Amino acid sequence: MRVISKIHVFECFLWGTGCVRLYKDGGLFRFVFRGAHPVTWLMMVVCLIPSVLTGTKLSDWVPLALPAFWVNHSDQLQWVTPWTKLSSLKPFHNSSLANRFKTGTAE
Repeated sequence: MRVISKIHVFECFLWGTGCVRLYKDGGLFRFVFRGAHPVTWLMMVVCLIPSVLTGTKLSDWVPLALPAFWVNHSDQLQWVTPWTKLSSLKPFHNSSLANRFKTGTAE
């Protein structure tokens, strides 16, 4: 199996435009927008109204940076593409990090 089987079609479309990078986040795959890409700016305009209506930050809708956990543990970070084989992904090196991450306490 490949990563494409685990992500939403819209995420795959965004990756295809080149405006996002995908990374492994525990058992999920998340993305970070590239700040200088035109599609990123379009997404910011589109997401502005839902952001205002729900009272959340625009960066929650259009993440431009990695979460603090991944910044602090960049040696564990794995960038992927939709065509990356799931079997080629490495498990966490530190089991305590993996346990903290599974319980949702890692930030």
